[in-house]
Amino acid sequence: MHAASTNVSLEQIGQFAQTFGVFALFALVSARIAYRLKLFSLSHLPPRYAHLPYFSFAMTLGAFVAFFAIQFFLFPGVDKLIQFAGEKAVRYKEVCYLLVIAAGMLAYAKLSLTSKQWASLWGGSLETDDIQSKRATWKSNFRSAAIGSLSWLIAFPTVSALATGLAIILVLCGYSPQEVELEQVAIRQLKLALEYPLSYFITSLLICTTVPLCEELLFRGFLQTCLKQALGRPTAIICTSLLFSAFHYSADQGIANAILLTSLFALSCFLGFLFERQRSLWGSIGLHATFNAMSILALTFT
Repeated sequence: MHAASTNVSLEQIGQFAQTFGVFALFALVSARIAYRLKLFSLSHLPPRYAHLPYFSFAMTLGAFVAFFAIQFFLFPGVDKLIQFAGEKAVRYKEVCYLLVIAAGMLAYAKLSLTSKQWASLWGGSLETDDIQSKRATWKSNFRSAAIGSLSWLIAFPTVSALATGLAIILVLCGYSPQEVELEQVAIRQLKLALEYPLSYFITSLLICTTVPLCEELLFRGFLQTCLKQALGRPTAIICTSLLFSAFHYSADQGIANAILLTSLFALSCFLGFLFERQRSLWGSIGLHATFNAMSILALTFT
């Protein structure tokens, strides 16, 4: 029987509406402050991309092939090693997966990119003997990461308001609150590790570090940079965000996919904008890492 037959109380709708109002107000205030500080401006960027190293379609496609190949060919080997190691090692299966993906994607990037291409993704090269240049680069990278992290104050309420608004629409269409609030598969898997504190801590740490690093390198570093050369910044950000959200689809999430994927699309647009604004992956990694960290803190203490 379809969920449309579920009776939803006005109290439940009211709770959703109240949550939406809080997030929407917070989003508007933070966005207004950011606008006055000119944080939404890209006017400082060159109008053309001739100064950037060329990222070919084949190189970008290779990054995605490497991403899937790691999962299809290396994960089974990791499973066998874990089974051989014993029952306790099973607790760290997700940790092993994350480390293997991180090592594989970084290896592909270092092997496929020239030093100039690699430096263009990170806001400058540290491969220099000039100490002052190194310090300036580190300072710029830290600033980009900090701006990305602070952007959470804008991105989180905006994404949350969008998700809550969609939840209200779905509930009004007859879906139950339980269906529309279904957690992302990755969150459900992380919850399974809660009974093993050390495994949970290491997994959480990697989710806040290696996951943002790998996903930003793949989507912003390779894909968005490649698309930008042919389509321009706005279209590249939108196309990259569509693919980014689609990558997180899961049939197990049911109708909640509508909310989760739309929210991830909005978050990805923020990530793509930060990458362009800061001309460095550190900006998008800063926001991505902060978003994941706050989600894990909420999961841990609620």
